[in-house]
Amino acid sequence: MLAKLKPILDRSIDPSSFINIKMSGSAVLEARLTPFRDVHLTSDRYGGMKPPGSWTMVYGISMIGLFILLVAVFNFTNLATARATLRAREIALRKCVGATRRSADSPVPGRIHTHSFACADPGTGAG
Repeated sequence: MLAKLKPILDRSIDPSSFINIKMSGSAVLEARLTPFRDVHLTSDRYGGMKPPGSWTMVYGISMIGLFILLVAVFNFTNLATARATLRAREIALRKCVGATRRSADSPVPGRIHTHSFACADPGTGAG
């Protein structure tokens, strides 16, 4: 890969316009390859991050993200329970007015299944 890059550098870079020495472009600019997994966290050379990344920071931010996810799960459970209470009150009112069991319960399963399927995929943003 690097051998294919040298002729491209020689064609693209003309150092004689900057300095009075006749050199090839590949002699002025040397390309190096670094494994991708080493680029951000361990590479402080070759144009890497200054200062290099820290695994402690990655783990810390991951723990914060998991804590936020846990709070969101508890919040969803609490809101779903509150919504079920309101739904039970709505069904009781429909039955008092004289609705049959089938017509009183008909909107509930549709809402429950739609909401459950939408929340099964966290990328939808429903919930």
